[in-house]
Amino acid sequence: MRPTLLARMSDATAALTSGTRTLRCPTPGCTVHIRHRALTPSDAHDLIHLATNHTLHSPEPKRRAVRLRIQRSTWPRPTLVLTDTPRPNCPACGGEGGHHHDYGDHEGEYAGTEWEPCTCWDENCAWTLVRLPHRPRWLRRSRPAVDPWASSEPPF
Repeated sequence: MRPTLLARMSDATAALTSGTRTLRCPTPGCTVHIRHRALTPSDAHDLIHLATNHTLHSPEPKRRAVRLRIQRSTWPRPTLVLTDTPRPNCPACGGEGGHHHDYGDHEGEYAGTEWEPCTCWDENCAWTLVRLPHRPRWLRRSRPAVDPWASSEPPF
């Protein structure tokens, strides 16, 4: 099904004013549309696949739906990333995305915590949207905090 004239006009307006492109799902009745700007060809290909494959974002309970959010990543460099989120009403994890398991050493002492992700989401599903600039060097320098009340001089 082709988008309506009003939807195509809004896509054209968004493209002209902000330089974005809009991808729509071709399935009748599906309201999914993704707007993007300045992507690499591989990221654009991934988003086209996500927008046009209705099984990835359909609300039907038998299929796994992708619930997207924008998140800031710091490694290997600062970026904004489009990631999948856990299902909020998942009976297995309660919307947290997994479970923490404490484990101990051979003497029974606490040794750490392991994270086991739930099957309601894919924590490795991420697309880089925008690479953020590095902070200037003069902002990265750590300066020791000076306590104004630590002086031995009287206040007068």
